[in-house]
Amino acid sequence: LKPMKTSQSLPSSWMKIIGTCIMSRYYLDPNIQAEAVRTIWAISSKSLKYKTDVTTHNGIDAIVKSMSHYPMDLRVQMYGAGALSCLCASERHAVQVRLVQKSVPCIFSALELETNDGCVEVWAIRALYGLSLAPGGIMQSSIEKSHAKHLPLKISNIMSRHKSNVDIQLWACRLQWVLLEELTDQSQIGGAQEYGNPAFTIFLDIAMVVINAMVNHRDDEMLQEVACGFLLSVILSDARVETLLSEKLQIISDSILNSMKCHPTSATIQLYGCRAIINICKVCSDTESVGLSVDQLGGIDVIVRSMQEHTDDFFLQAEACGA
Repeated sequence: LKPMKTSQSLPSSWMKIIGTCIMSRYYLDPNIQAEAVRTIWAISSKSLKYKTDVTTHNGIDAIVKSMSHYPMDLRVQMYGAGALSCLCASERHAVQVRLVQKSVPCIFSALELETNDGCVEVWAIRALYGLSLAPGGIMQSSIEKSHAKHLPLKISNIMSRHKSNVDIQLWACRLQWVLLEELTDQSQIGGAQEYGNPAFTIFLDIAMVVINAMVNHRDDEMLQEVACGFLLSVILSDARVETLLSEKLQIISDSILNSMKCHPTSATIQLYGCRAIINICKVCSDTESVGLSVDQLGGIDVIVRSMQEHTDDFFLQAEACGA
């Protein structure tokens, strides 16, 4: 596992050796299983070639078999979810993960483990995020649909349980954002019921959990960017939520403006913020009160500062003028 020179590479048989000679022979030893899966994870993270070696030589099957055999072993579950998340980071290999029977149920089972530090859950979330970006989204198969129905609330509960874990908050926000976008697309073709009813109300509640993450990790710029993007997506998701949004619009707008204040150099946060202000005014019947609230929070100054800070960003300038 030591760093290798660029001219060196492992033979393609490395996955066969681990899978056939080690994991199959010592399937009753959880320690060997854990270290073998950990090794697959470490090697496959080095390059796309090694990821392909895993998918070509039944590596996914070996990982899934080990996770299924030791569902309560935290090391096997953490390394297994980590290895699958590594593969799912590549769209081509994420498709291969989905094709392996029991791979998706294994990830969801890992998500159910309530660890003290979230060491398993974070990798399960990352794996699901990778799957959600693969062709077809996370709800492609009937198995995934049955699991995904309650996924937004499940992820929200994990976020609430691990408030101090910034990695969980970041990847959970990313996954919630994709799930919301997928729900919006599904609603346009009449399929939003897959997430339960009322679907959009769930994401309004999740928005409050995301806002808590923004408060707890105010200085993490990447988390703030993703959280602002998610909140903007909530506002844009459906015009029918106007009455539901009204009581939470104030909290959402406050959170976005505070993020804009704390991260003036992030063009992404400034762009999302300006776009959110525009659309909050669109969905809210009482536009005057929203504008007054934004002004009281120093929103106009924040918008002007964004324009001054990012003079070369055409899209941000346009959104700022619109706001």
